[in-house]
Amino acid sequence: MRHALLAAVLAGVAAFPAIADDRAPRSVTCESEDGGSYSCRIGYYYRVELVREIGDRRCIKSRTWWLREDRIVVTSGCRGEFEVFPWVGRN
Repeated sequence: MRHALLAAVLAGVAAFPAIADDRAPRSVTCESEDGGSYSCRIGYYYRVELVREIGDRRCIKSRTWWLREDRIVVTSGCRGEFEVFPWVGRN
């Protein structure tokens, strides 16, 4: 009986896919491949962190990458993977 109950509970859990948490950070890759400026739309956020540099050029906050409104802007060959922590407003 106990095994049948456990199997029923597990089957019920498997029937509902995980719901994405709107507050979970997401990864965004933004690249200035030709050395020019490029912007990547990220929506509203409360924090953005450079996680990893992808290319040979350095990514330096406020010099080769910065935030402007709802975007990450990269320039001078900065190519990076960023972690974006979204803004979650309260009603």
